[in-house]
Amino acid sequence: MKFIKSKQLNNKGLSLVELIVTILIVAIISGGAAISFNVVYNANTDRAAKRLVAALAETREMAMAGDDDYTFLLRLYMEGNNTYAAMYRNDRSGALIDTAEPDFVKEVGNDRVTISFAKKDDTDFKTLGTDYSEVYFAFGKKRGELTSTAVKDMSGTFASEDGLIDIKVVSNKENEVIIVPATGRSYIYNQ
Repeated sequence: MKFIKSKQLNNKGLSLVELIVTILIVAIISGGAAISFNVVYNANTDRAAKRLVAALAETREMAMAGDDDYTFLLRLYMEGNNTYAAMYRNDRSGALIDTAEPDFVKEVGNDRVTISFAKKDDTDFKTLGTDYSEVYFAFGKKRGELTSTAVKDMSGTFASEDGLIDIKVVSNKENEVIIVPATGRSYIYNQ
């Protein structure tokens, strides 16, 4: 019995140094994960803005190179949680309605990206998926100029909304896409 008593374990728990080292390791790993998420969200915003500018540019180029009998439209809409851009080649009936099959459909953003629209120098931005169900941009043949813009609200009412040239793409950070109406060119302005 004496032998068993003398061999008792010396188990007193963690020392203060061990506890501090463990907490530091957990904090470093958590901080790295938070930074990684921020980088991913920023990349989503940048990617969505670049895809939007590319879709606008492709539609503009098609309008300049296309036949005079057609109007080229870019339609932005949401399906599920994702935002898409579709280009249509409509006859020149004057209506901005997607009556034809699209020439292309491209994903612009996912559920972490919000896209909003406003007129030049306006601070009242309307959001795709909340205020508008669809937004249309029509381009002219001569210089690829932005000839008109139109929207469809959430109830399905279609209206001309000329002058929507300021677009915000927002996730963790905000990118602004600006369309120059006279040339139809679009640019990304990082904030």
